[in-house]
Amino acid sequence: MRCIRRATRSDAREVFDLRLSCYTQSREYNFVLTDRLRWDHRDETDVVLLVCDETGRALSTMRGGIVQDRAEAEDRMTCSVELDASSFPALLLGRASTRRECGRSGFHSALRYHFLRSAIDTPVNSAIGLVYANAPRTNLMKELGYTFHQPSRIWDPEAEMVEPAWVAHLDRSMFGSACTALESLVGAILEKYPWRGCSLTPQLLQSALSKAKD
Repeated sequence: MRCIRRATRSDAREVFDLRLSCYTQSREYNFVLTDRLRWDHRDETDVVLLVCDETGRALSTMRGGIVQDRAEAEDRMTCSVELDASSFPALLLGRASTRRECGRSGFHSALRYHFLRSAIDTPVNSAIGLVYANAPRTNLMKELGYTFHQPSRIWDPEAEMVEPAWVAHLDRSMFGSACTALESLVGAILEKYPWRGCSLTPQLLQSALSKAKD
């Protein structure tokens, strides 16, 4: 059954294989710690989404989680993040991977759409992520309203950079318009691969409020 859904631990092997095939073929970096791509505690506490074909095979994946402040963002992104406190809590998107034969399919945009739409009615103040200067998705992200900041320091042990890395930032005021633009761009994908499962909003809301509760 074609769908977009949340991954679970039972999908761990397929998620790892998908990440591995994508990350080891990247032209923007040389990935050196492939074991870091395995399903881990981050995948358990964050949200991992999958695009699945009619056989249930995973075609694309993306992970999203809440970072409460700049220090946590830097710890997870392994680079400096020059954003002020008003940008947090933030939705950190990463580990995006798509099968090579499905390149330029619009799957990443469909997954981004679901994450951003789910964050609209939460205290999340922005969406952030690490992208590379010549990656195809940066032009679209600019159109959605993302701004880009070059880190002053990068200490990523996982990858050796080939292209410059940027911190991408989308203010919450742009979430709605970005979703509208994505609906227009990948509406056919969203229709062909409908959402299956419970709404992501409650988990994002709970994660965004967790620091205050602690």
